[in-house]
Amino acid sequence: MRSKLVSTWDALLASYWFLPGVMTLGSVLLAALMVWFDTGDKLTWLRDIPFISLSQPDGARSLLSTISGSMIGVAGVAFSITMVVLTLTSGQYGPRLVGNFMRDRGNQFVLGSFIGTFIYCLLVLRTIRSADESGALTSFVPHLAVTFSVLLAAFNLGVFIYFIHHTAESIQASTIITNIAKSLEDLIKKIYPEERFSHERGPSDEALNIATSVPDSFDEEAQSVPMEHSSYLQTVGVQRLVAAAKEHGVIVRVPHRPGTFLVERRPLLLVWPKERLTDELAGKLRGAFTFGPRRTPLQDFDFLFDQLTEVALRALSPGINDPVTAIECINRIGEGFNLFVSRKPHSPYFLDDEEKLRLIYTQVDIKDLVQNTFGPLRRFSGDNMMVSLHLLQTITVLRALNDHPRLSDALVEQADLILEVASDVLIEADLEEVSRAHRQATSRRDALDPPIQKVGF
Repeated sequence: MRSKLVSTWDALLASYWFLPGVMTLGSVLLAALMVWFDTGDKLTWLRDIPFISLSQPDGARSLLSTISGSMIGVAGVAFSITMVVLTLTSGQYGPRLVGNFMRDRGNQFVLGSFIGTFIYCLLVLRTIRSADESGALTSFVPHLAVTFSVLLAAFNLGVFIYFIHHTAESIQASTIITNIAKSLEDLIKKIYPEERFSHERGPSDEALNIATSVPDSFDEEAQSVPMEHSSYLQTVGVQRLVAAAKEHGVIVRVPHRPGTFLVERRPLLLVWPKERLTDELAGKLRGAFTFGPRRTPLQDFDFLFDQLTEVALRALSPGINDPVTAIECINRIGEGFNLFVSRKPHSPYFLDDEEKLRLIYTQVDIKDLVQNTFGPLRRFSGDNMMVSLHLLQTITVLRALNDHPRLSDALVEQADLILEVASDVLIEADLEEVSRAHRQATSRRDALDPPIQKVGF
């Protein structure tokens, strides 16, 4: 249930209507409150202040009409600028980055501020009345509410200046890359809160003991729970799976990680023994997952690595040809790997409160992660000596800073492939420099001298 609530909340925050809608509702309540203060004998002393007091209804109407018309006009301009930014981002950096801009609280607040002020002015405007000729109605001007609309207009002027600055800053490549890297760092620390000790290189004795308790006949006697419709797997509720498995006395294996696209009828998970799999249990197990039409960074930090890779690949494309941006992405990818291997990994085996195995959940393989990031980069940068050198320098730094054997093996493999690709396309002088960097990257770890001055993570 918690994973579904988190997914729903994330979807709301990623929309352009939720925060502006909340601010608009707030403006309705604010207008009612300010008019209430202006009625009767409440705060009558404020009306003696010349700046606040507006004696004529026509003047108040004119002021509110001007402010409301200006706000809706500026809101239209801000919305148009936002659409241009989204189009530019999608075309230059990749369509998967559009979601990052839609999650931007600054842009959402700006739109909500303009629309909220517009609604506030309309609601206050309708409360103003003039005296009729018969004297049956007396004039009413909510002085405090009208004065507050002036303050809102001044505030929104500052908001619009902030919006222009924020928009110009947000479309810079360095800002986009830094924001992705920060999200990646936060997610890795959230998923893996404990740091790894330097002597921990493989699975613990406890994990090995649990692994021996997995039934030998698991694959033959397990029954799959298929997908009901094609979708992306977004989150996995581990505790809910363990609770359902304990209740029905089964062991569940989830072979997929968040970010996987599962087609209809593809096995979502396996249940052992299959005789205990019922429609009720299948429904409970499916309820532990959230699905959607796209990948999200809720539990899928591979998605953030993919975003950095995509920005780098687009920067290396002939149409853009921006190797400096690609190098910055490589730095951030290296930073992400360095953080990932410094955290204590989860065991793939989850026990219930009676210490019985209930869930086997596939964990991230660092070798696959390296292949999915460095693989496309080396293929696209084979004819770019600057980027190839930086890839090798990053590999050198990662191997020097970490003693993770599987990471080291994967990096050495990528270094060999980088040299192989470069050998086919680079001239002899450039190839000699790449070869020197390759020898440094593949040296024994105790002989490495990482070029810290060039690679700054």
